[in-house]
Amino acid sequence: LCFEPKKKKEMSQKKKIALIALVSIVVPLCSAIPPPPPPQWDSSYSGLVLRPSCSLPTELHGRVQAALSTLRTKGCLLRDLVRVRDRDVFTSVSRALLGQPGHTYRYLDTRLFEAKAGSPRCCDPDMRAACQALWALNSFFCTDVPRREPEERLDLFIKAEGVVGKGAEPDGGGTGESKHSDECTVPPQFNVTLLNFMDPAAMRHLKEEPYYGMGKMAVGWHHDENLIAQSPVAVYSYSCHSDAGEDLRGLEVSRWRIGLKVAWDIYTPGLALPLQSGDCYYMRDDLNTTHQHCVLAGDNARFSSTHRVAECSKGTLEYIQSRCTEALANLGVDPESGAHSLRSLLPLTLKHCEDIHNEVEFEWLRQYWFQGQRYTRFCSWWSGPMELLERDWKLMETMVGPLHMAPHMAPHTASHTAPHTPTAPHLQLSCSTGFFKISFIVPFWQRFFLCICPIFLPSF
Repeated sequence: LCFEPKKKKEMSQKKKIALIALVSIVVPLCSAIPPPPPPQWDSSYSGLVLRPSCSLPTELHGRVQAALSTLRTKGCLLRDLVRVRDRDVFTSVSRALLGQPGHTYRYLDTRLFEAKAGSPRCCDPDMRAACQALWALNSFFCTDVPRREPEERLDLFIKAEGVVGKGAEPDGGGTGESKHSDECTVPPQFNVTLLNFMDPAAMRHLKEEPYYGMGKMAVGWHHDENLIAQSPVAVYSYSCHSDAGEDLRGLEVSRWRIGLKVAWDIYTPGLALPLQSGDCYYMRDDLNTTHQHCVLAGDNARFSSTHRVAECSKGTLEYIQSRCTEALANLGVDPESGAHSLRSLLPLTLKHCEDIHNEVEFEWLRQYWFQGQRYTRFCSWWSGPMELLERDWKLMETMVGPLHMAPHMAPHTASHTAPHTPTAPHLQLSCSTGFFKISFIVPFWQRFFLCICPIFLPSF
């Protein structure tokens, strides 16, 4: 997760305290038929609602499950390169993002670009139908999530396997209780859908759940990030046959489960919720903030369609285009010669332009050329806008290029540290500022270094 250094340190300390406390606490799994739920469960998990598969329209099940299978067959679900604990790793889960036009979703220092496979410009009718089916599910969730009654939470206790930690009684003020309201008056507007595919046969070295002994984890404990505060999350779960071709749906198999716990609390009972194919669950109110959840692996392959209200104030194409317009407003063009010049040399103006220049490069161009471009074989919707962003980037490079090579002209602009992003071998961008344009302000030994530097340094 993306936290400030101080926040990371605090989270690390909480984790160490929790792990040390576990040494003296026995946390056995309850039997398959759980005892009556403890009183605090109703308050600790009040934002969790189950939607059994039998309560959804049969026609919707058929469309959604066929859509998920189609997108996987077409190769739309891909593994992402993310940053976890200062390391770049590929996810074991294959993913794709669907959503409103021009939207992106950022998680673990990686920006996912909405796959426009369902747009009219997509030539594949099967993929168009698949995306339309998933958007129909999204519309269903928008109206269904606020209608679920609190009493439906009792169904969870009939199906769930409780994991109870023996220790101090939980403090009512420290259990991270969800602030549940009996009515959700404002329908959620889910703007992105993150599709996941997990096959335990292809996921090696699955880690054991460390706190309650729940079993193997396909996805570790986490909060869903980059969401609007207090917004719900709706998930559709579909278990299917594995890559080996063996259909396990009619056999006695270990089910996929969703684990939930109060964040950094080992005394409040945890919850492991078994899911049948077609089940849905909703995390409402502040449950995603106060609690963590994990995915516990079953025996067969599984799809999930997770519908979210993403915080997109800085994650849309419209936003980054407006930022480019801000920066290029400081670039003047001679009407006769076409030469460029800076309208203002104020340090704050130059720093603002460089911040935008770095944002376009590291948050958009590199992210797209390294990972987002993979979807162009399905639909080229993003190709045109990204070419325009690259053009604007090159114009901004003429504005800030001399300042990087002569930092004493604008000392406030040289302190920016670019955010982490994978280096994209496809992105061949270079500074257009020539050597002789800056020779009058750079000493001879520095000019000599600038001349020989391109010989030894590889292009990025």
